[in-house]
Amino acid sequence: MRAKHSWVWGASIALWLVAGCGFGTVIADLSQNSVHPPTLMVAAPIPRALYVVMTPDNVADAFQIRHSGHSVTSFRSFWGDTLRNTLRPYFTSVEIVSEPPPPSVGPCMIADVRVDGVEARDLPIGSLVYTTLYVQWAFAVRASESTEYVFSYAGNGVSDHAYGSLGEGFEQMTLSAMNGFMQRWTEDDVFSALRAASMQTAGGETDITP
Repeated sequence: MRAKHSWVWGASIALWLVAGCGFGTVIADLSQNSVHPPTLMVAAPIPRALYVVMTPDNVADAFQIRHSGHSVTSFRSFWGDTLRNTLRPYFTSVEIVSEPPPPSVGPCMIADVRVDGVEARDLPIGSLVYTTLYVQWAFAVRASESTEYVFSYAGNGVSDHAYGSLGEGFEQMTLSAMNGFMQRWTEDDVFSALRAASMQTAGGETDITP
């Protein structure tokens, strides 16, 4: 956060720190941060493993926040752990991988993920200007036997206007992104669509894999 007028400089110091920006350049290591979004209860998971593919080209591990001098590291594992926590109830297992699994793993679900980066956005409130964090990202999932996605999503997430550290701001932003994702997941009844897809093999026969 920064003050618009020099006369509020003294009062703005504490608020600047609350807003998570601080002074100088901040490099936040997200390896100690985590997000646990609320999930739906399901009677039984889809009888397949989910492999979430996050390539270095689609999800950077370290980068500078656009329109800001600050940057983060360990982002890929942070985002991957969040997706694993979000989707774990719906599949027999959720694995975060850097490339698609080989055919030898058998029938499974494969999700492709892209994060288009994070940017800082000014949020004027009265005589002060806070900085929010904004992310755009995409997720699409298919059965391993198919090239067509069962569900495709593109959305965003935004932090609160105030946070105690840059890492906390990323937690708020990511929670916002996952809440929007799960809203679409519920509205589109993606769980049922994926369960139906999991019961079909490449030849159209029922998959009885336990």
